[in-house]
Amino acid sequence: MKIFLCLLALSLLYHTTRAQTLPPPLPGLPFDSLTHEPNYHGTVAVPGMSAAELHGRAREWVALTFQDAHQVTQLDDAARGVLIGRGYKRVLVNVNSLGRGEARLVSFTFRFDFREGRYRYELRDLGTRTGVGLLNGTSNDSNIRDATQLALGQYLLQTTGTATLASSPQQLLMGPGTTNNSDDYRSNGTLAKTWPQNSARINAALLELLDSLARHEKAPAARW
Repeated sequence: MKIFLCLLALSLLYHTTRAQTLPPPLPGLPFDSLTHEPNYHGTVAVPGMSAAELHGRAREWVALTFQDAHQVTQLDDAARGVLIGRGYKRVLVNVNSLGRGEARLVSFTFRFDFREGRYRYELRDLGTRTGVGLLNGTSNDSNIRDATQLALGQYLLQTTGTATLASSPQQLLMGPGTTNNSDDYRSNGTLAKTWPQNSARINAALLELLDSLARHEKAPAARW
């Protein structure tokens, strides 16, 4: 009995200490209650669609969405109905209170599981990779330069074989005190004033990405 009580006390102490050390969840993004990290997950019904067809359509979606799709995909198991990869989404964020805009790549690990008439999705391990400044995001010329340099950077990453856009150096989005990204956090570890707007833009971008997957999965079969 004493051993059981000791083990119970140690377990409670461990979970209490762990809860205190976990960063608070970032406002504006869904999060996992265990890790407190941003996490998107859910199940989408697609009545009448086989698991194999859903899996095939998801592979098409990855190929159409990511230019380096063959490197983005990390596991493609048709027998088990599982597709895992490391993707990214370009988002324009404000990096200071003066409204200076910057293009960033929000990267994430995705996992899709397929069953008859439905599929399950999860986006986790969100991170950011600094892009090219947009001069407040208002200049057409700066937008052109940004797009060109972004494409050039992607080409160089692919041709040199060092990394894809998704797997290149990044900072994970976790919570205050867990990153040294001065654009998102003040020196005291609290969130910067630009975060509410930036989190809304990141959230909207990722939801749009998931919506595009759903549209692709639910699209009527092409007729020849």
